[in-house]
Amino acid sequence: MTFICPITDMDGAVMEVIPLKPAAGPCRIKNVVGIVFEIEPALLNSKRRCHLNIAQARQAAYLLYHEHTAFSYPQIARQFNRDHTTIMYGVKVARKLLETDEAFRRFYEECEATLFVEGVCKK
Repeated sequence: MTFICPITDMDGAVMEVIPLKPAAGPCRIKNVVGIVFEIEPALLNSKRRCHLNIAQARQAAYLLYHEHTAFSYPQIARQFNRDHTTIMYGVKVARKLLETDEAFRRFYEECEATLFVEGVCKK
């Protein structure tokens, strides 16, 4: 099964359609990250950086998009209203945190496990 994700402009008009790997849709990724990190999913798109939890949740979401969708860095950036270099850096930081921060790794693994619940999405 192939998933597709429409990329829209500010007015809601579809600009392009992107195939997703058969894993998780972008809205689901944001919702799952919000639930696991206990933040509102809308905060992932905000400019706020004052809380470590928000920053790490955002970095986890970037990595989930990168690893479980067919989105390019610029396409992921559009989902978060960011520049693609911010996404590249966030993915790099998230990978480093997976190696060095046990709590972050547990949160990330919980996000992945939730995304691939049997009957919802499959790896």
